[in-house]
Amino acid sequence: MESLEKIFESNWGSVFMIYDSKKINLLEIEHIKILSNNTLEGIITFFEDPVAIHIVSLNSFVSGKGIGKRLLEKIEAIAKQRESKLCMWKQQMIIAMQLSFIKHMDLICINYKSMRSVINVF
Repeated sequence: MESLEKIFESNWGSVFMIYDSKKINLLEIEHIKILSNNTLEGIITFFEDPVAIHIVSLNSFVSGKGIGKRLLEKIEAIAKQRESKLCMWKQQMIIAMQLSFIKHMDLICINYKSMRSVINVF
């Protein structure tokens, strides 16, 4: 299996991502992988602060298998276990809505600046 560094660089162009005006190194934050026969099918990266668990990136490499939904379910379970809220940005909210995941999530917050954009889409 490819290294996480190569996976992030080939899919995001870098191991760094800007999140809420902060430069985040994807290799230095928590992640969950879904593997099948030692093949990476999906990965989600996140970090926790005193306010919530923040999803930084989500990649599903296999379509039609519910990988994205499974990753979101896993992160929601972590948020519940840690008694934390789960925060997403606009694009992540749109993906979660498309996966019908958002209906089942009971712990959620959204960056205020992004909320207006989500509402306008729907």
